[in-house]
Amino acid sequence: MALRWWFHPISNAVRFDLGDTGGMQLIAEAQCQQFLPYIDEGYDIVIPAPSCSLMFKREFPYLKPSSEMTRLAERTYDVCEYLMRMKRENNLSLDFPQNPGRVAYQIPCHLRDQNIGFKSKDVMELTGAKVHLIEKCSGHDGAWSAKKEFFDMSMKIAKKAVREIKDEKFDVVASDCPLSALQLDQALDAPPLRPALHPIQIVRNAYGLPS
Repeated sequence: MALRWWFHPISNAVRFDLGDTGGMQLIAEAQCQQFLPYIDEGYDIVIPAPSCSLMFKREFPYLKPSSEMTRLAERTYDVCEYLMRMKRENNLSLDFPQNPGRVAYQIPCHLRDQNIGFKSKDVMELTGAKVHLIEKCSGHDGAWSAKKEFFDMSMKIAKKAVREIKDEKFDVVASDCPLSALQLDQALDAPPLRPALHPIQIVRNAYGLPS
């Protein structure tokens, strides 16, 4: 199956988070019309940001129900979900010259909500990494923690996830959501740990590919 990489801007998910339903309906229709020709050619839509893949899979069909929107949702995958599909089909190279070591992996709420399992953890473990799964919220919640009046509260919410990271020695911190990664970096005051990476970056490094 052909693969088309695409990154849906986080600002669209934030727009929805702020309640701009009319604006998001227009975006949903525009995105559907943009990508349906590629789906007709056999491409799949692969998205690395969980809030954005959830938008395509669930929110767009709810905002603009149609058979075309259903097709778009059915052909949309989280990036690590797609890699594990490639692995099942024997289309994924398992030659990883570099072991990432011990990974503290915070799974974002929007990825858990997709009910696809822990595909990012599974992919990272293919590289030889020892992955510690953290199922606690980073406290970011879209646009909420970006507001000055809520920032301190968001840091308190992140404490449980941060405590798990600080209690043990890890080589790297990971999260699929760039906003969660930013939140963890702020709470951890990174460095001493390097800034949190997306699991696909960890996989890239394990392959020995340049950044």
